[in-house]
Amino acid sequence: MTVLTLPLVKAFGGQQTGWRKMAIVFGVAATALLLITFFTTKERVKPVAENADKNVPLGVGLKALVKNKYWLMIVAFMIITFISLLEAGGVTMYYQSYILHDASFVGKKSLFTAIPSILILMFVAAPMVKRLGKRKTAMIGCVINAVGCALMFINLRDVTVILGASVVKGLGSALVGAVMFALLADTIEYGEWKNGVRTEGLIYSAGSFGTKVGSGIGTAMVGWILAIGHYQNGVAVQSASAINAMIVLFAVIPLILIIIDFIILYFFKLDNIYPQIVADLKERAAQ
Repeated sequence: MTVLTLPLVKAFGGQQTGWRKMAIVFGVAATALLLITFFTTKERVKPVAENADKNVPLGVGLKALVKNKYWLMIVAFMIITFISLLEAGGVTMYYQSYILHDASFVGKKSLFTAIPSILILMFVAAPMVKRLGKRKTAMIGCVINAVGCALMFINLRDVTVILGASVVKGLGSALVGAVMFALLADTIEYGEWKNGVRTEGLIYSAGSFGTKVGSGIGTAMVGWILAIGHYQNGVAVQSASAINAMIVLFAVIPLILIIIDFIILYFFKLDNIYPQIVADLKERAAQ
């Protein structure tokens, strides 16, 4: 979609009119696909025993949630990850226009990163998780991502360098994305094992809230930092401070955030004790 967007915007007349028409096309297509999904998908509901799950009061669930240290860690990880994704993605158009001066960069970047990432998800992630575990797989992904960020500093204004570095970043991000929500799911068993309360609904919903918080902050950061750099809309050449703000958003902040993500994962030791947790829970259930 990203590869096709800019050429289509240009075909629709460019500028605000082109983007508006493109948004309408996407909206109509999305609506049609969602309607097809709605009318053709059949829900398969398996009945469960009447007392299979205990109804946990909200207050009790929230108290158990904040005592679940691994849940707190993985939600922080998710917030930071989505901040990085959204702020770097949000500034890409500016970076393309004012630093790389390549109108096709966004499309090329999407194409060059999407294919390797898909291959990683299809053929590499599952064997790595089976061999190393989810935590170590995510840590390796963070290291690869950080290497990609660092490679950008070879030449921050060279399209080839940035594309190559983006491919490396994409490979790392694919590994992280493959296990991030699985790590969140593992905190359900830990919370039940530690506090005696199973709160999967709260854990998933609060985790989803964390991704939205990260996305919101990441999107807002683009405007904040560009404003600090005195970015001027509509001018052909930006000031040095505005260019530096774009570089900070595109390369510096993502590198800092991925290092923080790695540190969080370093202390996320749940993988080591998870088999014992599952065994203990089964033993409790049998009693």
